[in-house]
Amino acid sequence: MKRTILSILLALTLLLTMAIPAVAAETKPAYRTGYYYENLTTEGKEAYRALCEAITEPEMEFPDRIVVADAITDSELEDVAQAVCWDNPEFFMINYYNTYLAEPFGKGRTIVPSWTSTKEEYLKDLQTMRTAAASYLKGAPKKGSDYEKELYIHDAIIRDASYPDTDTQYTDSSSIEGDYYYQTAFSIFKDHMGVCEAYSLAASYLLTELGVKCYPVAGIGSSDGGQINAGNHAWNVVYLNGQPYVTDFLWDEVSSDDKSIYSKDAVHIFFNLPISQSGLTHWNEHYVDTYRANTSTQSYYQRTGSYYSSWKDARAALPKLTASSWKHGRHVVEFQFTNDAAYKQALKELFDKEKMGVVIQEANRQISGKKISAGNYSYGKTDWNRVIVVKLVEE
Repeated sequence: MKRTILSILLALTLLLTMAIPAVAAETKPAYRTGYYYENLTTEGKEAYRALCEAITEPEMEFPDRIVVADAITDSELEDVAQAVCWDNPEFFMINYYNTYLAEPFGKGRTIVPSWTSTKEEYLKDLQTMRTAAASYLKGAPKKGSDYEKELYIHDAIIRDASYPDTDTQYTDSSSIEGDYYYQTAFSIFKDHMGVCEAYSLAASYLLTELGVKCYPVAGIGSSDGGQINAGNHAWNVVYLNGQPYVTDFLWDEVSSDDKSIYSKDAVHIFFNLPISQSGLTHWNEHYVDTYRANTSTQSYYQRTGSYYSSWKDARAALPKLTASSWKHGRHVVEFQFTNDAAYKQALKELFDKEKMGVVIQEANRQISGKKISAGNYSYGKTDWNRVIVVKLVEE
């Protein structure tokens, strides 16, 4: 009889361990308690941990329901579900938009998660994501400054990823259902494609892995510095030397119909915006850290010296700057002005009077090999922060 009972117990144990196929240790999910966890209530934090533990339990399928001991409200659960996903970009298999509370269970509430895949499918996708992320991290300057790490990840994501152009691209590219896929970091790592939320989650994931404090933010964005083109958007807050800066990984893609020329180029208009500029383009009423930075010393233009207070200074520097950009394989040259007068004069001289062509000719004297066309260039500008971006093509 004892042998029979023992045999039954062994059989049950075997069945339980077979519930989820064995995976390598590095594929097992783990969770973090990050910026959004810290902003939850005590009840919200408990629900957060319960949801994370359901995800990370190694030998169980995703549960249909999770009982939370302390009661939370529907609005609190919305914050909890989003906090779990935004603190943990690896948890792309839960659609936080569709996760909801069921009727009370005893003294608590019941969370009904919206899983987009099975545990088995998720673990395979997780391995795919981690493998892709490792390829990004391999080339990162791990011993560099946080600024250098951020710049590397910024340019790498923009080089490799793109925004879905048409509805036909919103297909079931993975086990994740529907359009939600393109809102996850996984879509960036798997298909190199995603919307603003996907960019911000992928950036947060990679920078956190490199030890840089960073978190995604959602709110209203306006790329033109006003509210004419304002709409829902997502970006990042990155901390450098203890100060928070706004970086928008999506909006720094080069806008052009010719992706074959500019696909590997990133601009840095929305890279480490300080309070004096970020409030013009990115608004969020809940997370005030976004707007505490009051210095622009970490901006790309100041760090690279492409930041001018007069047209005279810019004119003297532009041939060398243009040649340097071209030598480094870039098809753009970008620079910023400290004041409106210098900015407006530069626009007039470079483009109304067509002196950019002369600048390119001077740059070509510093370039061996393929030259830049002095008569076939175009430019873009952002008046709100006085940045000029010139798009270059081969002669």
